[in-house]
Amino acid sequence: MGTLWGITTMKNALSIVAALSLASLFTTTAAHANGVDFEGKCGGGTRAYAQAECQGFAAGVVAGIQISPHPNICFPANFDRRQSLPIVLNWMQQHPEMLNWGPALLIRQAFRETYPCGNAIPPIGN
Repeated sequence: MGTLWGITTMKNALSIVAALSLASLFTTTAAHANGVDFEGKCGGGTRAYAQAECQGFAAGVVAGIQISPHPNICFPANFDRRQSLPIVLNWMQQHPEMLNWGPALLIRQAFRETYPCGNAIPPIGN
């Protein structure tokens, strides 16, 4: 029973961290944040603080995926969450047509295509 409670508490904590990160990441556009906002804030030559904030958000979304495994994402054994932001930003540059999606959805889709478990990877619906 203690283990189950610990896992549930961890999932809740990660959800709260991801939500707070998103809110602080897009303070002026939290309700309308999308990939354009995320790329503008996190890509290119952003300040070190913004880069750390972006890295934390991307790693938080990935941690949530890893805790509740997604059937279409198979991370390699040596995957380090610190790799998350560069993978996502690279994927976003290759898929500008999807930048109207929310950041968490973009991150999930980037990893579905970067580390697929099968051959056919359908896009996540909006």
